[in-house]
Amino acid sequence: MVRKAVSISVLIALVACAVGLAAQSVLPHRRGAFMASGGGAEPPQTNLEAWFESDFGITKDGSDYVSQWDDKTSNGNDLSMATGSYQPLWIDSEINGEPGISFDGTDDELATATFTSFSPATVYLVVKQDSWTDQDAIFDGATQNQQLIYQTPSSSKFRLYASGAGPISGDLGTSSYEIIVARFDSSSNALVQINDGTPVTGNVPSPAMTGIVLGNKGTGGSQTAYAGDVRFAAVLVYSEAHDSSEISDTLDYLNGKYATY
Repeated sequence: MVRKAVSISVLIALVACAVGLAAQSVLPHRRGAFMASGGGAEPPQTNLEAWFESDFGITKDGSDYVSQWDDKTSNGNDLSMATGSYQPLWIDSEINGEPGISFDGTDDELATATFTSFSPATVYLVVKQDSWTDQDAIFDGATQNQQLIYQTPSSSKFRLYASGAGPISGDLGTSSYEIIVARFDSSSNALVQINDGTPVTGNVPSPAMTGIVLGNKGTGGSQTAYAGDVRFAAVLVYSEAHDSSEISDTLDYLNGKYATY
């Protein structure tokens, strides 16, 4: 009788564990894995500080709300959000068969812990605007306006800001995913580009990055005033100013997987 009671107790524990795992699912994790999972060459690895793709390292609950998005490099710059009401939604088969992560434009965000600052920086976003609102944030550094990519007063365009206003993009649109290229660099070497289109150059004063925030402004900004109504499939952040050849190589990888153009 004692042995049977122990067996039943173990069975109950195993069932409870299985239920818990079902409510907190995790997509495959393999840090430092640089093999391309889509078409095209892998992206450049030199000075790649953070790499996020929506089919990798996602921790989500039973309703698909995301509490953590793991950095695909070995640097461990994971994105997270502990507060359930601020967590974005993971959506399967969003773009070319790949998932997307949807931020509600009200208060959602994912953020890394702070890390050692670097400058310049080049950021790649595979992103879709679900709606456009003047001043809403798409991407920022750890503190507000540090390395900001935001929606401008001109409908469907975005702009760089880092202690001062930078170049403005062409039309991004709200109907499909596109690749944003944003190079934060002073001395008139900042750049914005959509897919393989014509780059727009300019200057952003005193750029420095100490963290990453998606879908909202960094610390010091309102949680609700600047939240962007956007979706992400991939984010790559480099601690260098990519030249045209490196931009082309990175776009080849991203377009090979997500087919944005």
